[in-house]
Amino acid sequence: MIATRWAKRRAVAVLLALLPLLMVVGCGKPKGTVTGTVKYKDKDGTYKPMPGGTIAFIPVESGGRGGTFDINPDNGTYTTANMTAGTMKVIVKPAANLGGGGDGGGRSGPGGGPPKSVGDKGKPPTSGGPPEEVRDKLDPSKGKGKYVPINKKYQNENETPLEFTVEKGEQTKDFEVD
Repeated sequence: MIATRWAKRRAVAVLLALLPLLMVVGCGKPKGTVTGTVKYKDKDGTYKPMPGGTIAFIPVESGGRGGTFDINPDNGTYTTANMTAGTMKVIVKPAANLGGGGDGGGRSGPGGGPPKSVGDKGKPPTSGGPPEEVRDKLDPSKGKGKYVPINKKYQNENETPLEFTVEKGEQTKDFEVD
């Protein structure tokens, strides 16, 4: 009787040890890579390469892996990697609008800054800041690409009409937004 109890325990230990291996081998979903060009409709009605921004692939089924990828501001191209095969909703967002459109966000006039009675105690140091080699990366006026207005429906997961089915391996898909 003692021998069978130890045999059962040994069998359970072996199964628990093999479980991670079975999960890795048996549950791996195929992966795909997608490349393409995103084009937007200009004021004159022609489609031109999107001058920057991002494209996001969001899995429709749970358990999938999508991602958000940069759109090349020079030619509107994008490249994805390691996305789980399956149907994806596609969202396109233009490069940031840094034009200061007057819709709030900044403060001017009285009331800004520290109270006058604080003196120099609260002032930041005059030197320092980020290192020279990363200043351009942190400067919002030097962002990737140029803002172009596109319909808001392409920027919202619940409203986007764009869908794509990612398959195993490499594929090409171009998108047009207005």
